[in-house]
Amino acid sequence: MDDAEQPGSLQPSPIGAPSATLPGGASATPPVATGQATESQPADLPPDGPPPDNGSAWIVLTAAVSFALVISFLCSIFESVLLSVSRGHVEAMAKGGTRAGKILERWKKRHIEVPIAAILILNTLAHTVGATVAGSSYESVFDSSTLWVFSLVFTLAVLLFTEIIPKTLGVAFANRLAGPVTLFVRGLVVLLAPLLYLTSKLSKALTGKQKRPVTSVEEIHLLAALGSREGDVGPRVASFIEGVASLKELTVRDVMVPRGGIVYLSGDKNLNENLELVRSSGHSRFPFTPTADLDDVEGVVLAKELLFLEHDDPGAVVDWNMLKTPLRVVPDGKHLNEVLRLFQDQRKHLSLVVDEYGGTQGVVTLEDVLEEIVGEIEDETDRVEPLIITRSDGSLM
Repeated sequence: MDDAEQPGSLQPSPIGAPSATLPGGASATPPVATGQATESQPADLPPDGPPPDNGSAWIVLTAAVSFALVISFLCSIFESVLLSVSRGHVEAMAKGGTRAGKILERWKKRHIEVPIAAILILNTLAHTVGATVAGSSYESVFDSSTLWVFSLVFTLAVLLFTEIIPKTLGVAFANRLAGPVTLFVRGLVVLLAPLLYLTSKLSKALTGKQKRPVTSVEEIHLLAALGSREGDVGPRVASFIEGVASLKELTVRDVMVPRGGIVYLSGDKNLNENLELVRSSGHSRFPFTPTADLDDVEGVVLAKELLFLEHDDPGAVVDWNMLKTPLRVVPDGKHLNEVLRLFQDQRKHLSLVVDEYGGTQGVVTLEDVLEEIVGEIEDETDRVEPLIITRSDGSLM
């Protein structure tokens, strides 16, 4: 029998420790003590792996919070500057030939939603990434049960440092910051161009093509009233501003002299009868109809032209074709701002007002339109009725 097969002989242990072969082939290996180092797990590491590095987590937490607050702070300033810069300052920048002025003028006229969308995308990205990373890092440094405290403080910081303070600064220094802000946001628009294109298409699909006026009439009225109340403009100037703004809302029907109040010259009357009408009315221009039918008005006659005629003969025949000039016809629903432009372009002071069927409804004069701006215009021939009358008993009416 070989020595290796003899009972009780010693065999080397698989890990280098001696082992005894017992009778029957069993071997006895000395037990390994608990906590003793092995090849699979070093003795100096805990069973759950290495402890977290609190220093790195602190750095990540600080960086995430700073990133969110700083980027959002800048975005709020950019937004408030672009929306608050005055139109006059923008036009001055554009006329000065600056690149920022031309870009800002184009945005203000047609595409202000493009830079605003780019700013909002960057702001949303900063909020989302910053809050997510900060919340995860906080749990690595502090107890997760106090995460709600961090969320509350972070929300208050966002409200104060990325909304209230920067937007106040942006409004206060809008004109001064307009140039550099425009150039920076222009670069941001170029960088986010693909995403902005997609969002633009989506918004147009949802809202359609709606053209919003730069400033509504209601806003002009409110600004005029506010300026008068604050003392920036006088009450008279404020009244003029409101009057000009109202021209776009009022129509010819609102200010015209109705058909029953028209004073006109007629071809079926003799010269003296028409002259008497001119003297008594005090008007300087008269519609002319050859048949005394206001639906058959052929032109307008100036009073001075008629007064220059020889009228010793009461039955003198008047050549109305030599006296009358073309009379402009306007529909009764035409807005006063258009009528005023018409009077200016064609150098007319009187127009005939007709309905949709061509029937005469009245006349409108340049004075009627101007009175909506400056108030009632009275000359030396007008009889002014007092607004307040004292009765015989001393009371006012």
